[in-house]
Amino acid sequence: MTKLYFFNALRLILFCFIITIGSDTFAQSRTVKKAIKNKEKVEKQEERRYEKSRERAIKKHFARQSESTKEQMKESKKKAKKFDKQNQKGFIEGLIEKRKDKKQKKKRSRKQKH
Repeated sequence: MTKLYFFNALRLILFCFIITIGSDTFAQSRTVKKAIKNKEKVEKQEERRYEKSRERAIKKHFARQSESTKEQMKESKKKAKKFDKQNQKGFIEGLIEKRKDKKQKKKRSRKQKH
């Protein structure tokens, strides 16, 4: 009975030891969480600034052009949108096409091996 008591006590001590070590290693301190949050916030702000500056640059570029060039730019933009809409594939069609491409690549690689 003393051996059984000893092993149970040992298990309990070991279990407590593992729990205390494990909780400290996985938990992040408040300062680390705060630093991560601040870093994400700064990255978002930089991304917004970049997008705004890019939009301003595009507007300035468009404003500098002559009237005939502006018309050509508008027409080409309309054509591009129309072309994209016509050639846009549905979600399922895209998946099917990807599978076909993978199968064709496998066939090609098999042919090259032989």
